[in-house]
Amino acid sequence: MQLSCLPVSIFDCIDSGRMSLGAWFEEAAKLGFDGADLSNRFLRNHSAEFIKKTANELEANKIKSVLMSAYPDFTQPEPELREKEIMGLQHDISVCSDLGIKFIRILSGQAYPGMNLETGLARVLDCFEIIAAYGERYKVRPVFENQVNLDSWQFGDFSASTDVFLKICSLIKDRELPIGINFDTGNVTARGEDPVRVLGKVIDMVETLHISDMSEMGKFSPALIGTGVTPNEEVLSFLKHDGFDGWICIEEASFTGFTGIKMAHDCVRRMWKES
Repeated sequence: MQLSCLPVSIFDCIDSGRMSLGAWFEEAAKLGFDGADLSNRFLRNHSAEFIKKTANELEANKIKSVLMSAYPDFTQPEPELREKEIMGLQHDISVCSDLGIKFIRILSGQAYPGMNLETGLARVLDCFEIIAAYGERYKVRPVFENQVNLDSWQFGDFSASTDVFLKICSLIKDRELPIGINFDTGNVTARGEDPVRVLGKVIDMVETLHISDMSEMGKFSPALIGTGVTPNEEVLSFLKHDGFDGWICIEEASFTGFTGIKMAHDCVRRMWKES
């Protein structure tokens, strides 16, 4: 099992420049992670010099960045706004290619008022087709996540309902798009559902995993992994016995700093070993 981390707890430190990406890579390596994942929020500077510096810092710390989290809003009502979202993600894919990042996490978009299911699905899949082709060109795999909500969005996620998420997954398969799934365990719990049951319906498409925890069932309430109600032990056992050999990424959002990140690392390593 290869383990990486998306350090939501220290996003503000990296965003503000108080912590450099090089420092994050160094800490992740010290904590025993195989990978140190990125958000596209971290890439304040898209110059060739900055990208090369970031790649060199990854190499110096002998660690990979495997999964970049992006936040596309493909359900924008206006076509020109959807085009901007596509262009932004295409740029992110190019950066992933430069950094050797294999996967980019994508979302569907917001559940805009007045948008019916058919319209939303059409917007999402039309954008997915363009992005999938671009990803193939640069050898970066888009992975669609079962998201719930984003703080920066005005409305909830269009695919927050498991039924809509599964419908999009089915359409991806029907159109034979080169898009996998980044399955987020805590987001299912936040919906008040069983992650193992939902995972079983899409296991053949899952290529990466965001392991997170929620303090309450049916509420988006991030907790330190191993202290909440998300049955991550059962999820990992299911994956292990199914032969899953993809990357597992801890989405650490307990806001307990590197202490929490270390505890989450040790907890997931133990759960995988004992599963």
